Amino acid sequence: RDNLPDDGLLIALIIHAHQGAVMDSMLAIEKWRISDYISELKIVGNGSTPIKAYTGNVCHFYQWLYGGGGAPDKAHNYGTSQKRFHSAILFGRHLYDFDYGLDLSKWDSVEMVFSNDAAAAQFTSAWDLDVTGIFLRDAPEDQLKGYFVTEQWRRWTTVRAEEVNLKLPTAHKIRSIVMQVYPDVGATMLDTTTLYNTLYNIHLAFKTGARDVFNSNLHRHRDLVLRRNDPA
Repeated sequence: RDNLPDDGLLIALIIHAHQGAVMDSMLAIEKWRISDYISELKIVGNGSTPIKAYTGNVCHFYQWLYGGGGAPDKAHNYGTSQKRFHSAILFGRHLYDFDYGLDLSKWDSVEMVFSNDAAAAQFTSAWDLDVTGIFLRDAPEDQLKGYFVTEQWRRWTTVRAEEVNLKLPTAHKIRSIVMQVYPDVGATMLDTTTLYNTLYNIHLAFKTGARDVFNSNLHRHRDLVLRRNDPA
């Protein structure tokens, strides 16, 4: 963990984590990328206000979703060469957003917390972590209209034929809802099910279910995310 600067118009943080894996330590486990071990990337204001809080894999997804492209990571499950994780924490709508970002001067303190659940048997030593801040310079004091909060809201383990009904928070406008799914695996690390079977139906509705927004399967949801008109 570390404190961010006391002032500045922060648009994004670029994250680079890397370390060598212990020889063949990940051949028989489900987690084999550095992003799999990042249990939480968190930006906290004034000691308790969540600004960003999500896993390394969700951080990757948001970078891709909002125009950042694929991350140039390096991942393997054998040997001892370096694994690498690159990603961006965005405080606006996209990288180099000049209208939305985090005005650090409006906070008493802003802290970054980087948590991982890797064991000593998996990596040769503690990870090396580099963080680069992208700031907007020579801008008016009121340049930024606000910032985007992103945090993990619910997490649970599914059971067979279960339907989970969740009421979304209503205090603020919601820009996007991201679902991160880990299908179960067998003893040989092969999936015993798929994402599409785990999320076989997604129903989003307003006004106590009276107005449907989305009511279909994950295949159709994927097509919409990828901006495909023809789901075939």
